[in-house]
Amino acid sequence: MRLRLLSVAVLLSACSDDGGGGVAGGTGGVASGGAGGSSGGGGTGGKSVSIVSPGEGATVSGSVSIELAVSGNVGSVTVSAQGKTVCTLSAAPWKCTWDTGTAHDNPLAAPDHAFDFGYYFVDGKYGDHRSTVDVYTNLYLGLGSSAYDSSAPWAAPFTTSLAQASASKRKIFLSLGAPDDVGAILDIAAPHWSDVAYLELADEPPWTQAETESVVANVLAGLSSRGLAPRPIGAVYTQNQVLTGDAIFASGLDWIGLEAYVAPPGDASPDVNAKNLETFLTAAKARVPADKKLVVVMQAYDRNGQWTNEATLAKLQTATYELVRDEPRLLALTMFAYGRPGGTHDHPSLGHEHQLMAERILGINVPALSNGPATVSAVAGSLSDQANVTIAN
Repeated sequence: MRLRLLSVAVLLSACSDDGGGGVAGGTGGVASGGAGGSSGGGGTGGKSVSIVSPGEGATVSGSVSIELAVSGNVGSVTVSAQGKTVCTLSAAPWKCTWDTGTAHDNPLAAPDHAFDFGYYFVDGKYGDHRSTVDVYTNLYLGLGSSAYDSSAPWAAPFTTSLAQASASKRKIFLSLGAPDDVGAILDIAAPHWSDVAYLELADEPPWTQAETESVVANVLAGLSSRGLAPRPIGAVYTQNQVLTGDAIFASGLDWIGLEAYVAPPGDASPDVNAKNLETFLTAAKARVPADKKLVVVMQAYDRNGQWTNEATLAKLQTATYELVRDEPRLLALTMFAYGRPGGTHDHPSLGHEHQLMAERILGINVPALSNGPATVSAVAGSLSDQANVTIAN
């Protein structure tokens, strides 16, 4: 993940009141040399200000105690983190708590309605990355046989995977895959049916409208025979399929998946890429029948290595979010892909953008967004001290 530079400033305003002595120790480490951080503190005319904790070079996380040693007429102390006031102190003990997990800004606006958020290929043949992404997604995409090594039986690991998704309280986006796999996938998913939120017939199926309606009927029959309640049914289509095919008009399709992709290698201008994407999404939304909901698949991979400019690809993530966040028909924003080669796992800057989105979509705080170098500073007139630390949440 991209490290964000942070600045923590402790501002001390001089007044006529006497200040107390400092307190030592704290969760962030001790200052080097005992007199403060990198500048060693300072004193003049009986006044001194030193950072006791966190110390120079410390690695900090979670809630950290910022502690100062203050003497002389320094008056009240305003403690700030990333330009935001943490507390104001007027007497000993000269310390307060800094929540490092909120020491970042999020420039994104929140959506005007709730929708779900998750990756393709979080576990399976490309590794198990659930421990990384579960902290900022709520949707698990269960891909059945297509997510596992074709040279080995897939049912056993898929059974374990769905059980783990349920235990993690994920909503499950269940892909039924090839028609021959539907029965087995439904049987495996049945014990976790209360967590299944969506059914995907297939990814980019070549079926006509009539063929799609036949597949839907077979799936509904499979649900009925197992006593499983229906869930919203849909399929994800290529841009050409959405703009020219007739499958999107099929009766029984509750939602249509739109691949929000831009042809690689993209343009050097992020604005051009965003405009190209907007052109497609506008045309696609106009053609999809108004009674069908939408699932938007964000391009969270480098198109098999063809998109070589990671910076513009990262900006495409935010552009997609901005284009769809207030779409009233949107049920879910899914990301292709995480563990797949060339996916977000290989391009951490994409994950950084997804975490910013998650804070707005899910209304959560992602502490890891604050990670990276930080400077703790204490300033009182001509006196100053600072300690350089690293946030690692």
